[in-house]
Amino acid sequence: MINSNGTHRFFRSAEAPESDDIRDSEFSFSFSVVDADGEPVSPAGIYIFDAEEGLRRTPSATYDDSGTCVIEGYAEKGRPFIFRINSKGHLPLYLFIQSTFEDAISAEVRPAAILPMETITPKVIGNFNHYDRFSAVEMELQNYGSWTASLESETDTLRYLISGVFPGLAVHGTKGKKEASHFHTHQEQGIESVITRDNSGPFTITFNPSEFANRDTGYSVSFNEYTPARTAAVAKAYAAMTEQERKLEMIRKARTDPDGSHFEPFISRLQTIAEMYDHDNAEIAARIAKARFIDLLNPGEDWADSLLNDVQPGSDLWLMHESVIGDLFYNSTRMESVSQNLWDIYRQNRSETIQGEALYNLLSFHYERGEDEEWYQAHFDLVQNYPWPPAHQRLIQQGVCPGIGGICWEVLSGSLIQVGRPHHRKHTGRI
Repeated sequence: MINSNGTHRFFRSAEAPESDDIRDSEFSFSFSVVDADGEPVSPAGIYIFDAEEGLRRTPSATYDDSGTCVIEGYAEKGRPFIFRINSKGHLPLYLFIQSTFEDAISAEVRPAAILPMETITPKVIGNFNHYDRFSAVEMELQNYGSWTASLESETDTLRYLISGVFPGLAVHGTKGKKEASHFHTHQEQGIESVITRDNSGPFTITFNPSEFANRDTGYSVSFNEYTPARTAAVAKAYAAMTEQERKLEMIRKARTDPDGSHFEPFISRLQTIAEMYDHDNAEIAARIAKARFIDLLNPGEDWADSLLNDVQPGSDLWLMHESVIGDLFYNSTRMESVSQNLWDIYRQNRSETIQGEALYNLLSFHYERGEDEEWYQAHFDLVQNYPWPPAHQRLIQQGVCPGIGGICWEVLSGSLIQVGRPHHRKHTGRI
Protein backbone atom coordinates (compact mmCIF):
# COMPACT_ATOMS: atom_id res chain seq x y z
CA MET A 1 0.00 0.00 0.00
CA ILE A 2 1.06 3.63 -0.50
CA ASN A 3 0.31 6.64 1.60
CA SER A 4 -1.01 9.76 -0.06
CA ASN A 5 2.49 11.25 -0.03
CA GLY A 6 3.82 8.36 -2.11
CA THR A 7 5.80 6.64 0.64
CA HIS A 8 5.50 2.97 1.58
CA ARG A 9 3.01 1.84 4.18
CA PHE A 10 3.11 -1.77 5.29
CA PHE A 11 -0.13 -2.77 6.93
CA ARG A 12 1.28 -3.94 10.23
CA SER A 13 4.55 -4.38 12.01
CA ALA A 14 5.26 -7.71 13.67
CA GLU A 15 6.11 -5.79 16.85
CA ALA A 16 2.87 -3.79 16.92
CA PRO A 17 0.89 -4.42 20.11
CA GLU A 18 -2.28 -6.43 19.63
CA SER A 19 -4.96 -7.61 22.01
CA ASP A 20 -4.96 -11.23 23.20
CA ASP A 21 -8.25 -11.81 21.35
CA ILE A 22 -6.72 -10.74 18.03
CA ARG A 23 -3.59 -12.81 18.58
CA ASP A 24 -5.73 -15.89 19.34
CA SER A 25 -7.27 -15.55 15.87
CA GLU A 26 -3.91 -15.18 14.10
CA PHE A 27 -0.79 -17.23 13.53
CA SER A 28 2.68 -15.80 13.39
CA PHE A 29 5.17 -16.52 10.63
CA SER A 30 8.89 -16.06 10.31
CA PHE A 31 10.85 -16.48 7.07
CA SER A 32 14.61 -16.04 6.98
CA VAL A 33 15.88 -15.39 3.46
CA VAL A 34 19.31 -16.61 2.32
CA ASP A 35 21.21 -16.85 -0.96
CA ALA A 36 22.81 -19.88 -2.63
CA ASP A 37 25.77 -19.68 -0.23
CA GLY A 38 23.55 -19.56 2.83
CA GLU A 39 24.23 -15.86 3.42
CA PRO A 40 21.33 -13.69 4.70
CA VAL A 41 19.60 -11.51 2.11
CA SER A 42 18.13 -8.05 2.68
CA PRO A 43 15.95 -6.31 1.74
CA ALA A 44 13.21 -8.89 1.59
CA GLY A 45 9.44 -8.72 1.87
CA ILE A 46 6.22 -10.66 1.65
CA TYR A 47 2.98 -9.94 -0.18
CA ILE A 48 0.12 -11.93 1.37
CA PHE A 49 -2.78 -12.74 -0.97
CA ASP A 50 -6.13 -14.18 0.04
CA ALA A 51 -6.20 -17.53 -1.77
CA GLU A 52 -9.89 -17.07 -2.54
CA GLU A 53 -9.13 -13.95 -4.57
CA GLY A 54 -5.85 -15.31 -5.87
CA LEU A 55 -2.98 -13.37 -7.36
CA ARG A 56 -5.33 -11.26 -9.52
CA ARG A 57 -6.02 -8.85 -6.66
CA THR A 58 -3.79 -6.63 -4.55
CA PRO A 59 -2.27 -8.15 -1.39
CA SER A 60 -4.30 -8.22 1.80
CA ALA A 61 -1.13 -7.45 3.80
CA THR A 62 2.57 -6.81 3.22
CA TYR A 63 5.63 -7.04 5.45
CA ASP A 64 9.33 -6.30 5.00
CA ASP A 65 12.38 -7.52 6.88
CA SER A 66 13.35 -4.11 8.30
CA GLY A 67 16.97 -4.86 7.45
CA THR A 68 17.14 -8.05 9.54
CA CYS A 69 16.96 -10.61 6.66
CA VAL A 70 14.01 -12.14 8.53
CA ILE A 71 10.40 -11.38 7.55
CA GLU A 72 8.00 -11.67 10.48
CA GLY A 73 4.29 -11.03 10.71
CA TYR A 74 0.81 -12.37 11.35
CA ALA A 75 -2.04 -13.78 9.29
CA GLU A 76 -5.56 -14.88 10.11
CA LYS A 77 -6.10 -18.46 11.22
CA GLY A 78 -8.59 -20.64 9.37
CA ARG A 79 -8.10 -19.07 5.93
CA PRO A 80 -5.77 -20.10 3.09
CA PHE A 81 -3.22 -17.61 1.78
CA ILE A 82 -0.61 -17.30 -0.93
CA PHE A 83 2.67 -15.84 0.29
CA ARG A 84 4.87 -14.15 -2.33
CA ILE A 85 8.41 -13.76 -0.96
CA ASN A 86 10.52 -11.08 -2.63
CA SER A 87 14.23 -10.48 -2.04
CA LYS A 88 17.17 -8.60 -3.50
CA GLY A 89 18.76 -10.38 -6.44
CA HIS A 90 16.21 -13.18 -6.48
CA LEU A 91 13.02 -14.24 -8.23
CA PRO A 92 9.74 -14.22 -6.29
CA LEU A 93 9.00 -17.44 -4.39
CA TYR A 94 5.38 -18.51 -3.91
CA LEU A 95 4.01 -20.57 -0.99
CA PHE A 96 0.43 -21.75 -0.49
CA ILE A 97 -0.34 -21.65 3.23
CA GLN A 98 -3.37 -23.84 3.84
CA SER A 99 -5.90 -22.92 6.52
CA THR A 100 -4.13 -23.46 9.81
CA PHE A 101 -5.08 -23.21 13.48
CA GLU A 102 -1.53 -23.57 14.72
CA ASP A 103 0.13 -20.61 16.40
CA ALA A 104 3.28 -20.32 14.31
CA ILE A 105 5.14 -21.39 11.19
CA SER A 106 8.79 -20.78 10.43
CA ALA A 107 11.10 -21.53 7.52
CA GLU A 108 14.37 -20.68 5.84
CA VAL A 109 13.85 -19.90 2.17
CA ARG A 110 16.38 -19.63 -0.64
CA PRO A 111 14.71 -18.10 -3.68
CA ALA A 112 16.16 -18.74 -7.13
CA ALA A 113 18.66 -16.11 -8.23
CA ILE A 114 17.89 -13.73 -11.08
CA LEU A 115 19.91 -14.87 -14.06
CA PRO A 116 19.88 -12.15 -16.76
CA MET A 117 19.14 -13.20 -20.33
CA GLU A 118 22.05 -13.56 -22.75
CA THR A 119 20.72 -10.64 -24.76
CA ILE A 120 19.17 -7.90 -22.66
CA THR A 121 17.37 -4.69 -23.63
CA PRO A 122 17.18 -2.72 -20.36
CA LYS A 123 14.48 -0.11 -19.98
CA VAL A 124 13.62 1.97 -16.93
CA ILE A 125 10.17 2.28 -15.34
CA GLY A 126 9.32 3.85 -12.00
CA ASN A 127 7.40 6.48 -10.12
CA PHE A 128 8.42 9.03 -12.80
CA ASN A 129 6.10 7.29 -15.33
CA HIS A 130 3.73 5.42 -13.02
CA TYR A 131 5.59 2.14 -13.74
CA ASP A 132 4.21 2.14 -17.25
CA ARG A 133 6.10 -0.24 -19.55
CA PHE A 134 4.76 1.45 -22.67
CA SER A 135 6.60 4.67 -21.78
CA ALA A 136 9.73 2.97 -20.39
CA VAL A 137 13.02 4.79 -21.00
CA GLU A 138 15.54 2.81 -23.03
CA MET A 139 19.08 2.47 -21.69
CA GLU A 140 22.27 2.82 -23.75
CA LEU A 141 25.09 0.27 -23.70
CA GLN A 142 28.50 1.62 -22.65
CA ASN A 143 31.92 0.30 -23.65
CA TYR A 144 32.54 -1.27 -20.24
CA GLY A 145 29.38 -3.43 -20.36
CA SER A 146 27.09 -1.27 -18.23
CA TRP A 147 23.97 0.56 -19.39
CA THR A 148 22.94 4.13 -18.66
CA ALA A 149 19.87 6.32 -18.91
CA SER A 150 19.07 9.92 -18.06
CA LEU A 151 15.66 10.59 -16.51
CA GLU A 152 13.76 13.82 -16.03
CA SER A 153 11.52 13.72 -12.98
CA GLU A 154 9.82 16.28 -10.78
CA THR A 155 10.17 14.11 -7.68
CA ASP A 156 13.20 14.33 -5.40
CA THR A 157 13.14 10.57 -4.80
CA LEU A 158 13.26 8.25 -7.78
CA ARG A 159 11.96 4.71 -7.35
CA TYR A 160 12.68 2.55 -10.35
CA LEU A 161 12.83 -0.93 -11.88
CA ILE A 162 14.55 -2.34 -14.97
CA SER A 163 12.62 -4.37 -17.57
CA GLY A 164 14.15 -6.36 -20.41
CA VAL A 165 16.64 -8.18 -18.16
CA PHE A 166 14.67 -11.27 -17.16
CA PRO A 167 11.70 -12.68 -19.13
CA GLY A 168 8.40 -11.16 -18.06
CA LEU A 169 9.78 -9.55 -14.89
CA ALA A 170 11.02 -6.05 -14.05
CA VAL A 171 13.88 -6.22 -11.54
CA HIS A 172 15.61 -3.77 -9.25
CA GLY A 173 18.54 -1.79 -10.59
CA THR A 174 22.16 -1.83 -9.50
CA LYS A 175 22.36 1.85 -8.55
CA GLY A 176 20.73 3.22 -5.43
CA LYS A 177 19.32 1.81 -2.22
CA LYS A 178 17.22 -1.38 -2.51
CA GLU A 179 13.84 -1.49 -0.78
CA ALA A 180 10.86 -3.83 -0.65
CA SER A 181 8.35 -2.20 -2.98
CA HIS A 182 4.67 -1.51 -2.76
CA PHE A 183 2.55 -3.73 -4.99
CA HIS A 184 2.43 -2.86 -8.68
CA THR A 185 1.71 -6.01 -10.71
CA HIS A 186 3.06 -9.55 -10.92
CA GLN A 187 5.44 -8.35 -13.60
CA GLU A 188 7.56 -6.67 -10.94
CA GLN A 189 10.07 -8.45 -8.75
CA GLY A 190 8.97 -6.87 -5.46
CA ILE A 191 12.26 -5.08 -4.74
CA GLU A 192 13.05 -1.72 -6.29
CA SER A 193 15.93 0.75 -6.36
CA VAL A 194 15.69 4.20 -4.77
CA ILE A 195 17.77 7.30 -5.55
CA THR A 196 17.46 10.68 -3.80
CA ARG A 197 18.14 13.81 -5.88
CA ASP A 198 21.43 15.56 -5.06
CA ASN A 199 21.13 18.36 -7.62
CA SER A 200 18.60 20.02 -9.91
CA GLY A 201 19.60 18.06 -12.99
CA PRO A 202 18.16 14.81 -14.35
CA PHE A 203 18.67 11.50 -12.62
CA THR A 204 21.42 9.34 -14.11
CA ILE A 205 20.82 5.59 -13.91
CA THR A 206 23.63 3.10 -14.36
CA PHE A 207 22.81 -0.60 -14.67
CA ASN A 208 25.49 -3.28 -14.40
CA PRO A 209 24.10 -6.76 -15.21
CA SER A 210 27.28 -8.44 -13.91
CA GLU A 211 26.10 -7.69 -10.36
CA PHE A 212 23.41 -10.35 -10.79
CA ALA A 213 24.03 -14.11 -10.63
CA ASN A 214 25.86 -15.85 -13.46
CA ARG A 215 24.27 -19.26 -12.83
CA ASP A 216 20.85 -20.71 -12.05
CA THR A 217 20.94 -21.45 -8.32
CA GLY A 218 17.46 -22.96 -8.00
CA TYR A 219 15.34 -22.51 -4.88
CA SER A 220 14.73 -24.34 -1.60
CA VAL A 221 12.30 -24.13 1.33
CA SER A 222 13.12 -25.63 4.74
CA PHE A 223 10.44 -25.44 7.44
CA ASN A 224 11.43 -25.92 11.06
CA GLU A 225 10.46 -29.03 13.00
CA TYR A 226 7.54 -27.30 14.73
CA THR A 227 5.73 -26.39 11.52
CA PRO A 228 2.91 -28.90 10.90
CA ALA A 229 3.59 -31.43 8.13
CA ARG A 230 0.35 -30.54 6.34
CA THR A 231 1.40 -26.89 6.11
CA ALA A 232 4.99 -27.52 5.05
CA ALA A 233 4.13 -30.15 2.42
CA VAL A 234 1.43 -28.07 0.73
CA ALA A 235 3.61 -24.94 0.70
CA LYS A 236 6.47 -26.86 -0.94
CA ALA A 237 4.23 -28.47 -3.55
CA TYR A 238 2.86 -25.06 -4.50
CA ALA A 239 6.37 -23.61 -4.73
CA ALA A 240 7.32 -26.45 -7.09
CA MET A 241 4.21 -25.86 -9.21
CA THR A 242 4.74 -22.10 -9.59
CA GLU A 243 8.43 -22.61 -10.34
CA GLN A 244 7.50 -25.08 -13.07
CA GLU A 245 5.01 -22.57 -14.47
CA ARG A 246 7.83 -20.02 -14.71
CA LYS A 247 10.16 -22.48 -16.42
CA LEU A 248 7.46 -23.51 -18.87
CA GLU A 249 6.80 -19.88 -19.75
CA MET A 250 10.50 -19.34 -20.43
CA ILE A 251 10.57 -22.43 -22.65
CA ARG A 252 7.67 -21.09 -24.66
CA LYS A 253 9.20 -17.62 -24.92
CA ALA A 254 12.23 -19.35 -26.44
CA ARG A 255 9.83 -20.81 -29.03
CA THR A 256 10.57 -24.35 -27.86
CA ASP A 257 7.93 -27.05 -27.43
CA PRO A 258 8.10 -28.56 -23.92
CA ASP A 259 8.54 -32.32 -23.70
CA GLY A 260 8.79 -34.90 -20.93
CA SER A 261 12.39 -34.02 -20.09
CA HIS A 262 11.31 -30.54 -19.03
CA PHE A 263 9.12 -32.04 -16.30
CA GLU A 264 11.46 -34.68 -14.86
CA PRO A 265 13.00 -32.52 -12.07
CA PHE A 266 9.54 -31.21 -11.19
CA ILE A 267 7.99 -34.70 -10.92
CA SER A 268 10.98 -35.88 -8.90
CA ARG A 269 10.59 -32.97 -6.47
CA LEU A 270 6.88 -33.70 -6.03
CA GLN A 271 7.65 -37.36 -5.33
CA THR A 272 10.16 -36.33 -2.67
CA ILE A 273 7.61 -34.06 -1.00
CA ALA A 274 4.95 -36.79 -0.98
CA GLU A 275 7.38 -39.26 0.59
CA MET A 276 8.94 -36.82 3.06
CA TYR A 277 5.79 -35.86 4.95
CA ASP A 278 3.54 -38.32 6.76
CA HIS A 279 0.28 -36.59 5.95
CA ASP A 280 -2.40 -37.22 3.33
CA ASN A 281 -2.20 -33.61 2.19
CA ALA A 282 1.39 -34.11 1.07
CA GLU A 283 0.42 -36.59 -1.63
CA ILE A 284 -2.77 -34.72 -2.52
CA ALA A 285 -0.97 -31.38 -2.92
CA ALA A 286 1.72 -33.04 -5.05
CA ARG A 287 -0.95 -34.56 -7.31
CA ILE A 288 -2.76 -31.23 -7.68
CA ALA A 289 0.54 -29.59 -8.59
CA LYS A 290 1.03 -32.25 -11.27
CA ALA A 291 -2.55 -31.77 -12.49
CA ARG A 292 -1.70 -28.13 -13.24
CA PHE A 293 0.09 -29.52 -16.33
CA ILE A 294 -2.28 -32.37 -17.09
CA ASP A 295 -2.67 -31.42 -20.75
CA LEU A 296 1.06 -31.87 -21.26
CA LEU A 297 1.71 -34.79 -18.92
CA ASN A 298 -1.45 -36.68 -19.89
CA PRO A 299 -1.51 -39.14 -16.95
CA GLY A 300 -4.80 -40.65 -18.16
CA GLU A 301 -8.54 -40.54 -17.54
CA ASP A 302 -8.46 -42.85 -14.52
CA TRP A 303 -5.81 -40.66 -12.90
CA ALA A 304 -8.03 -37.59 -13.34
CA ASP A 305 -11.07 -39.45 -11.98
CA SER A 306 -9.07 -40.61 -8.98
CA LEU A 307 -7.86 -37.13 -8.05
CA LEU A 308 -11.35 -35.65 -8.34
CA ASN A 309 -12.46 -38.35 -5.92
CA ASP A 310 -9.53 -38.25 -3.50
CA VAL A 311 -9.42 -34.52 -2.76
CA GLN A 312 -11.99 -33.71 -0.09
CA PRO A 313 -14.81 -31.65 -1.65
CA GLY A 314 -14.45 -28.91 0.94
CA SER A 315 -10.65 -28.79 0.83
CA ASP A 316 -8.78 -25.50 0.52
CA LEU A 317 -6.32 -27.30 -1.73
CA TRP A 318 -8.58 -26.78 -4.73
CA LEU A 319 -7.47 -23.14 -4.52
CA MET A 320 -3.87 -24.11 -5.33
CA HIS A 321 -4.99 -23.73 -8.92
CA GLU A 322 -8.67 -22.90 -9.30
CA SER A 323 -9.03 -24.13 -12.90
CA VAL A 324 -7.64 -27.57 -11.99
CA ILE A 325 -11.25 -28.74 -11.54
CA GLY A 326 -12.01 -28.01 -15.18
CA ASP A 327 -8.67 -29.46 -16.29
CA LEU A 328 -9.42 -32.70 -14.46
CA PHE A 329 -12.99 -32.82 -15.77
CA TYR A 330 -11.95 -32.42 -19.40
CA ASN A 331 -9.35 -35.16 -18.99
CA SER A 332 -11.62 -37.53 -17.01
CA THR A 333 -13.89 -40.39 -18.08
CA ARG A 334 -16.89 -38.06 -17.51
CA MET A 335 -18.74 -40.93 -15.88
CA GLU A 336 -21.54 -40.44 -13.36
CA SER A 337 -19.08 -40.62 -10.46
CA VAL A 338 -17.29 -37.58 -11.88
CA SER A 339 -20.46 -35.50 -11.81
CA GLN A 340 -21.15 -36.62 -8.24
CA ASN A 341 -17.71 -35.41 -7.17
CA LEU A 342 -18.35 -32.06 -8.88
CA TRP A 343 -21.71 -31.70 -7.14
CA ASP A 344 -20.03 -32.50 -3.81
CA ILE A 345 -17.40 -29.85 -4.41
CA TYR A 346 -20.08 -27.30 -5.29
CA ARG A 347 -22.16 -28.06 -2.19
CA GLN A 348 -19.37 -28.49 0.36
CA ASN A 349 -16.60 -26.06 -0.58
CA ARG A 350 -16.76 -22.67 1.12
CA SER A 351 -14.94 -20.88 -1.70
CA GLU A 352 -17.25 -19.13 -4.16
CA THR A 353 -14.50 -19.35 -6.76
CA ILE A 354 -14.34 -23.14 -6.45
CA GLN A 355 -18.13 -23.45 -6.29
CA GLY A 356 -18.40 -21.52 -9.56
CA GLU A 357 -15.74 -23.68 -11.24
CA ALA A 358 -17.54 -26.86 -10.19
CA LEU A 359 -20.90 -25.58 -11.43
CA TYR A 360 -19.50 -24.45 -14.75
CA ASN A 361 -18.17 -27.94 -15.46
CA LEU A 362 -21.37 -29.56 -14.20
CA LEU A 363 -23.24 -27.46 -16.72
CA SER A 364 -21.15 -28.93 -19.52
CA PHE A 365 -21.42 -32.47 -18.13
CA HIS A 366 -25.21 -32.56 -17.92
CA TYR A 367 -25.73 -30.74 -21.21
CA GLU A 368 -23.59 -33.28 -23.07
CA ARG A 369 -25.60 -36.13 -21.54
CA GLY A 370 -28.97 -34.54 -22.29
CA GLU A 371 -29.91 -34.46 -18.60
CA ASP A 372 -32.15 -31.44 -18.74
CA GLU A 373 -33.22 -31.31 -15.10
CA GLU A 374 -29.67 -31.45 -13.73
CA TRP A 375 -28.39 -29.14 -16.47
CA TYR A 376 -31.08 -26.57 -15.72
CA GLN A 377 -30.33 -26.72 -11.97
CA ALA A 378 -26.63 -26.19 -12.59
CA HIS A 379 -27.33 -23.36 -15.02
CA PHE A 380 -29.78 -21.66 -12.68
CA ASP A 381 -27.34 -21.80 -9.73
CA LEU A 382 -24.45 -20.58 -11.87
CA VAL A 383 -26.26 -17.59 -13.38
CA GLN A 384 -28.07 -16.74 -10.16
CA ASN A 385 -25.08 -16.89 -7.82
CA TYR A 386 -21.90 -16.84 -9.91
CA PRO A 387 -22.49 -14.65 -12.96
CA TRP A 388 -18.78 -14.24 -13.71
CA PRO A 389 -16.82 -17.23 -12.44
CA PRO A 390 -13.16 -17.41 -13.50
CA ALA A 391 -14.08 -20.04 -16.11
CA HIS A 392 -16.27 -17.47 -17.90
CA GLN A 393 -13.59 -14.80 -17.60
CA ARG A 394 -10.97 -17.04 -19.18
CA LEU A 395 -13.19 -17.75 -22.16
CA ILE A 396 -13.96 -14.09 -22.63
CA GLN A 397 -10.25 -13.21 -22.45
CA GLN A 398 -9.59 -15.83 -25.12
CA GLY A 399 -12.23 -14.30 -27.34
CA VAL A 400 -14.53 -17.27 -26.86
CA CYS A 401 -18.09 -16.76 -25.70
CA PRO A 402 -19.24 -18.89 -22.72
CA GLY A 403 -20.23 -22.02 -24.61
CA ILE A 404 -21.76 -25.22 -23.30
CA GLY A 405 -21.46 -28.41 -25.33
CA GLY A 406 -20.42 -26.46 -28.43
CA ILE A 407 -23.30 -23.97 -28.14
CA CYS A 408 -22.90 -20.36 -27.12
CA TRP A 409 -25.74 -18.96 -25.00
CA GLU A 410 -26.87 -15.58 -23.88
CA VAL A 411 -29.02 -15.24 -20.79
CA LEU A 412 -31.78 -12.68 -21.09
CA SER A 413 -34.43 -12.31 -18.40
CA GLY A 414 -33.94 -15.88 -17.28
CA SER A 415 -34.29 -17.31 -20.82
CA LEU A 416 -31.61 -19.03 -22.88
CA ILE A 417 -31.08 -17.84 -26.45
CA GLN A 418 -28.66 -19.60 -28.81
CA VAL A 419 -26.36 -16.98 -30.31
CA GLY A 420 -23.47 -18.86 -31.89
CA ARG A 421 -20.75 -21.46 -31.57
CA PRO A 422 -17.38 -21.02 -29.86
CA HIS A 423 -14.08 -22.58 -30.76
CA HIS A 424 -13.53 -25.95 -29.15
CA ARG A 425 -11.18 -26.24 -26.21
CA LYS A 426 -7.66 -27.01 -27.43
CA HIS A 427 -5.28 -29.32 -25.60
CA THR A 428 -1.57 -28.71 -25.89
CA GLY A 429 -0.94 -32.38 -26.69
CA ARG A 430 0.78 -35.44 -25.37
CA ILE A 431 4.37 -35.62 -24.17
